[in-house]
Amino acid sequence: MSFNVPQVIPGGGGGEGSYACPLTVNVGDFVYLSGVNAVDKASAAGPGTAAVGVVVTKPLPTSATVLFGSAEAGFFAGLIPAAQYFLDLTLGGITASVAGFVAGNIVQRVGQAKDATTLTVKIDNNFTVL
Repeated sequence: MSFNVPQVIPGGGGGEGSYACPLTVNVGDFVYLSGVNAVDKASAAGPGTAAVGVVVTKPLPTSATVLFGSAEAGFFAGLIPAAQYFLDLTLGGITASVAGFVAGNIVQRVGQAKDATTLTVKIDNNFTVL
């Protein structure tokens, strides 16, 4: 299954956009498009909530700046250097293991850890549905 990411700069660069979001969305959360100009926390629970970007700033409590495409994001903690990361079943989260995923879940690579706090974000839109 393929999922098209909006606002990707040609050549694999990153692009940013401003979107409405719930109060519960935080910097570092991976998000999906939940409506027109709106995002919410992504989840590997199914294809409808596949990640399209990561929140890089919250200028207002209900507004998020979302990074699309490829870039480094240095606001994570506890990453395993060189490990591949995937969208998690936990809303907005990422994981280095998809061992607990079941039928209907998606396996979507979102990046690779450069170090313990930096993720090289590269969201795979050709994710697998289990």
